[in-house]
Amino acid sequence: MNLRKNIAKAHRQAQIENTKDVLPVLRLINTVIVDRDKRAREEGNVEGVSDRVIFEVLVKMLEQKKMNFKSHEDKGETDQANQERAEIKLIQGLLPRKLTDIETIQAVDKTIKALKATGVRDKGRVMAALRKNYSWGQMDFQFANSHLVKKLC
Repeated sequence: MNLRKNIAKAHRQAQIENTKDVLPVLRLINTVIVDRDKRAREEGNVEGVSDRVIFEVLVKMLEQKKMNFKSHEDKGETDQANQERAEIKLIQGLLPRKLTDIETIQAVDKTIKALKATGVRDKGRVMAALRKNYSWGQMDFQFANSHLVKKLC
């Protein structure tokens, strides 16, 4: 499932449940995505921004929330720190779970076997299949590529 759908689903659910602590964060995320979509369309990209851009937005927001959390915690502002902690958990829940190195190796090996890749010339096909099956941010494609090269050489 793509990030845009996950965010929209979480936003609808928060509206139905009227979760006042979660709703503002989801609205902010949606606003940022809509703004990025507008800019992308002005530049000629009809579909708007990709999951990769949305992922980068969420990661940046997560970093900001973590800094805010630490700041509030250092000042002894427990209410604000708890709010930031809840928002951090929300954003982390929206991000795809990152595969471990072992899971990445298994996925690469499985894809090699499925595509019957035998040499370096098949590297592009295997990487394309991995990118199709795993979202950006879910798999470390540099690590996958290095393992793929070792396996095919």
